[in-house]
Amino acid sequence: MHERLDELVDDHPLTVLKAAGELETAVAFFGPLATRIVTRSEQLPLAQVAEVLGMTEQAAGSRLRHYEYMDLRPRTLGHAPCGRERLVFSVRQLLAYGYRVP
Repeated sequence: MHERLDELVDDHPLTVLKAAGELETAVAFFGPLATRIVTRSEQLPLAQVAEVLGMTEQAAGSRLRHYEYMDLRPRTLGHAPCGRERLVFSVRQLLAYGYRVP
């Protein structure tokens, strides 16, 4: 995705800006949701989280705290998708990105 946006940014900056906004919205929802799922699972040690994310345990802990903080911020209507369909999608995305249930 990064490469594709890099290809587009010079000739189509508005398209890239729109995509960036959509990515921010997705991150604001799915980052905290995934963090809740991961941190509520007592069977997932931080070492495993760090390995899947490809970073140190310290960096993984920082990432999780960042998303926990995002989850505490108030959301405005229209920017916080909700519902069972989003949850199912998010779980599928976690599995697609390498998360495995122990």
